[in-house]
Amino acid sequence: MYIEEIAPDYNANDEYYYSYYAKRVSMYNAIIFAYNEAKKVNNEINIIYTYKGLLVAQVAKSAHTTINADDVITEIDGRTFSNYNEFLDIYRDVVDNHNEGDTIDFKVIRVVDNQEQTLDRYATLQKNEETGKLTFGFYCFDYNVPDSENSTPKFKIDANAYSSIGNSGGAMMALSIYNALISDDITGGMIVAGTGTIDLDGNVGAIGGIEQKVVRAKLSQVDVFFVDSYDYDAAIEACKKFGYDDSFIVKATTFSDIINELNRRRGNNE
Repeated sequence: MYIEEIAPDYNANDEYYYSYYAKRVSMYNAIIFAYNEAKKVNNEINIIYTYKGLLVAQVAKSAHTTINADDVITEIDGRTFSNYNEFLDIYRDVVDNHNEGDTIDFKVIRVVDNQEQTLDRYATLQKNEETGKLTFGFYCFDYNVPDSENSTPKFKIDANAYSSIGNSGGAMMALSIYNALISDDITGGMIVAGTGTIDLDGNVGAIGGIEQKVVRAKLSQVDVFFVDSYDYDAAIEACKKFGYDDSFIVKATTFSDIINELNRRRGNNE
């Protein structure tokens, strides 16, 4: 989730770091969602997590702010929030009641020497040249952090998990974790692939590079390739372009769509 759409005036390396933060958020969302879904099957499964605030993934070069990428916003204009929607209500109120050039106070959590520090920061409202709207000039994700030690079962995130970047694997990460937690094999031995982000409500979101992903899935001879609803039509067009039978492409708007389709296909295979 984002605070706002802003002009892409970032430094050259910012896209990498944005994708790195996106991967972290995606991984955490996948873990939390998968545990909660698996708990519906086995009540002994439990996930403990904390809503930390909004993780800043990018800061525009033109932004007038002391907030950095990787800061976690916990307070805006003296007001706290417990979820993204609450923040968004406060944010809109701030924008509606201030003018261009006004400076707004924030509190953030920043990791310094492996220790979390709560700092007072600020950002100045600026007018987006493309939209004409007032913005702060940073891009954020809702940030929920799972507690690996106090969840049941416990888990550990391997360092290699951070070797790739981006959030497009969120839905498939959630499926993999869910399948590991429950006793049944939801894949039924099928080769399953897919693309799409995941949020804590199980919604599967948009990604990029769908044509290349369709080709990779076809070359890997997958039985089913799940694609978010935003990119589904483009995936079908990619199949036409390369002469593929598109029957392996399945639209997934929510995680339930994935589970229902796998159950349907397992039933057909029995």
